[in-house]
Formats: sequence, C-alpha cells, structure tokens
Amino acid sequence: MNNSNFIQRLGSRIAVLATTLVIVACSTAPLSSQTSDDRDQSSPYFRFWRGWKLEALSNEQFLNTMGTTFIPATPDTHAKNGLISYVVGFPSSDHNPKLPDEIALVGYESKAVYDLAKATPEGQQYSDLHWTVFDKSVSKSEVPISFHQRRPEVLESGKAYDMVGKVIDWQQGHTLLFMGNRKPQIEGVEFLKAMTAHVQNVANAFADMGLLGYMILTTEDYEIAFLNWESKAAAEKAFAHGAGKKVGDEAGRIMDFDMWEEAKTFNGVAKWKKAYQVKFERRSR
Repeated sequence: MNNSNFIQRLGSRIAVLATTLVIVACSTAPLSSQTSDDRDQSSPYFRFWRGWKLEALSNEQFLNTMGTTFIPATPDTHAKNGLISYVVGFPSSDHNPKLPDEIALVGYESKAVYDLAKATPEGQQYSDLHWTVFDKSVSKSEVPISFHQRRPEVLESGKAYDMVGKVIDWQQGHTLLFMGNRKPQIEGVEFLKAMTAHVQNVANAFADMGLLGYMILTTEDYEIAFLNWESKAAAEKAFAHGAGKKVGDEAGRIMDFDMWEEAKTFNGVAKWKKAYQVKFERRSR
C-alpha cells in the first residue's frame, strides 16, 4: 500500500472512530450513577502520557488531528465520568526524536473512577482512537509516584514522580511545561544522578514561593516537567529570586532546553512548541 492510500484510509478510520465516540459518549449514562464510594475512596489519580506519532503521519496531519479530534475527545468522553484536568503539550517541530511528539498530564477523581471510565464503551473507543495517531509500540503512560514517600537515591528512568504531593486543581493557577535534553557531554547515568539532585533543589527552592504542583519524568536523555503555580506573578517572582536563578542556572548546565512554555487555554488549534490547559466543566461530586 502506498503512503497516500495509507493516509487516506487512516483518516477515514479516525473519522469513523471519532464519530462513534461522540455518539456513544452522548448516549451513555455518566458514571455518577455509580456509588459515591467509587468516586471518593481515594485521592486524585494522574496519568503522565508520552506519545510518539505514527511515522506515516506528517507533522501537519498529526497536529490537525490532535487539535480537531483528539484533544476535544478527551473531555467530551471522560468529563462526565470523572476527568478533572487535562494539560497537553508539543515540543519544537524539529525536536530530538527521543522526545515524544505529545506529552499530557491527565487527572481523574480517583484510581477507581479512572478504571470505571476506561471500561465504558466510550472509554474503549477513546483508547482505540489513540492508535490511529500514535505508535503503540513506544507510546506509554505512567502514574506519578510520590518522590518523598519513595526517596529514591537516583531517579528511575522513564518513571514519573510527584515532587510536591499536594492535592491541587490543575485547571486553575498558572501551569508551565518544560522539556529539556541531556547535554551531550554528560553520560546518561550521570544525567539521572544530576537530575535527582536538581528536581529536589527546584521543589525546595520554590516551596514557599507559590509552587503548588510539580510532576516530572526523566529518562537518560531528557526531562519533562509540569509545574503549577498560584499565579503567573508568583512564578515570575520566584524565577527572579536568587534561589530561582540558581536552579535555573543549574538546569542550564545539565540540559539544552527544548521547551519552556505557559499552558494557555486550548482554543481548538494545536501547534508545535505550545502547551495547553484544556478547560471543561466537571461533573458535580
């Protein structure tokens, strides 16, 4: 099959899945019909997603599909079933191929709610929709674990960590998305050791300066971080502070920056080197 035929058939499959997803989501009762214990038995639950696009999709086709179909489908599918937040971003168009093409931090009311939402018909359709856009062999999601509970001597490559541990609302405040590549002169193992110290330094430096949430994922080649602040003013003041400049300089010695962007409210268009805070109405609890 030639590439143009593949793209055409892929586009048709995306359209069919998306249409089916909307129909199913609109016709299925929300999970609020489940008992309250299903929703309230534990704290908010997050998935740290890294997606690599299918090679057959051009950059333009990928971003168009993300903006018009995939990003809107996330709250359309799961907001009524316990989705509480969704932050998504894309690195620079010429990014290091080891970096994913899309990164997302997705939040649910609880682990139990997530499991129930995923098992619904629309949840299954939404899962299938991923593989019309992303390479299933390499794309993956991680559940952030508490850094302070685990206290690892060295960050585990590919694992996501919650560096603050507060229960916060990721639809509120000022959110930043950072992506950085390991300096070529630093070996992978040494990079993980340096990043272990760095992320603790960041959390400690900004603990009393308005940093509310700090989710990170580091491999031997790069770091991705979501940071949520009380406000934009608080973030700017923190970075201008001596302690903020110190950790910024430290990051610059370890990494080449690919992206450092404010997550703006999603407006229906996805672009490279942009981050988006997707706003939607959540179900009542």
